[in-house]
Amino acid sequence: ITLLAPILMLSENFDDHSRRYLSGAVDYANNFLQSCEENAIIFTYGDNDTYPLWYAQEVEGIRTDVRVVNLSLLQVDWYINQLRRKVNDSPPIKMSISPEAIRGYRRNQIPIVPKDQYIPLDRAVEFVGESHPTPLAQGVEVASVFPSRRMFIPIDKQEVIRKGIVDIADTARLVDRINIQLEGSSKLKDEIAILDIIANNFPDRPIYWAVTVREQKLLGLDDYLEMEGLALKLTPLKKTQNDGFENYSIYGKGTMDADRTLEIVRDKWKWGGFDKYDLFVDDSFGPSVQSMRMVITRAAENFLRQEEYDKAREIINIYFEAFPNMNFPYDQGTVPLIMNLFDAKGKEEGKKHLKILAENASEYIQFLNSLSPEVITNSYSTENDIYAKRMKQQLPAIAARYVGEDFAQEIEAILNS
Repeated sequence: ITLLAPILMLSENFDDHSRRYLSGAVDYANNFLQSCEENAIIFTYGDNDTYPLWYAQEVEGIRTDVRVVNLSLLQVDWYINQLRRKVNDSPPIKMSISPEAIRGYRRNQIPIVPKDQYIPLDRAVEFVGESHPTPLAQGVEVASVFPSRRMFIPIDKQEVIRKGIVDIADTARLVDRINIQLEGSSKLKDEIAILDIIANNFPDRPIYWAVTVREQKLLGLDDYLEMEGLALKLTPLKKTQNDGFENYSIYGKGTMDADRTLEIVRDKWKWGGFDKYDLFVDDSFGPSVQSMRMVITRAAENFLRQEEYDKAREIINIYFEAFPNMNFPYDQGTVPLIMNLFDAKGKEEGKKHLKILAENASEYIQFLNSLSPEVITNSYSTENDIYAKRMKQQLPAIAARYVGEDFAQEIEAILNS
């Protein structure tokens, strides 16, 4: 009789705790690394976009040519100095500010001289690394300053075309220099190090920011970034006009190489076993899935604007196959992709996914209907607005718009069941 308890626990809970088929963390890391070109440098910010990448490189041997630079650690001298060493297949990162100049508290924060004269970035960084004692207030002196708030990176147009850094088709957006304007009155050590790395390695090495970094760490280079998979690449190409993705936060920065993103997603990304097995999915996977969803959504919308419907359908279908309803129940965040699928002339696929979403919404509405108004007000007001109000109107409208009234009535029947 005593053994019945552990046997019951094992039979009921083993599948929830088993990680036999779960490789979500390392595959997410793989997807970041595979978004980068050979010998790249990628700036990351948090734990989930850094430590899995180091594990993937050190244990699994995935893309050991990519140098992962964590911006949180970049604020301390010993970590900056580690970047000057060769690691695995990644050569040392060139930097001009000496180890002595950043030792300890030195250059933790450097003031910006409020001048608007443009100075070459490499020269400005060298100036910061030199000794230029400057009094700030009575009894307070700093070792150096940024000599101007405006800097630039000169671009040899013929060289970047010859090396294949820029495609000939993009020469209309190719600039002869990348302008940088520093915001605020000073810069911290990590931002100084970012500028040092850019000054001494671009364009010889591809430089990326992960799509999970804080936007201010882009240092105002937004218009010179290009999204490739889960990474934003620094390029000598300038974004010349708004493209409607400004409300995507960091996922809408710069332009997007949709064709390369499709190639990366289709051929190089992995899906953690979620596409093959019915797994227990912890909430901690939510931000990771959100990142991939946003990248795929932006790529799909780029293809739609170019009327490349086959490519739009392909990348959307990859998403639904990778994150099936059995592991990631369709919710409000799925609506844009379903609508994009209809816009891409994927009528039958769109109908299938819209019905699944309606069935999920129906179950949630039934749950909400079982609660008292007081409980809904106190604990489920957001869910009630989404499911019982917004989606109950939105889903039949989508069905009517893309398919017809008969299908809209079918969706309404599901929602009211």
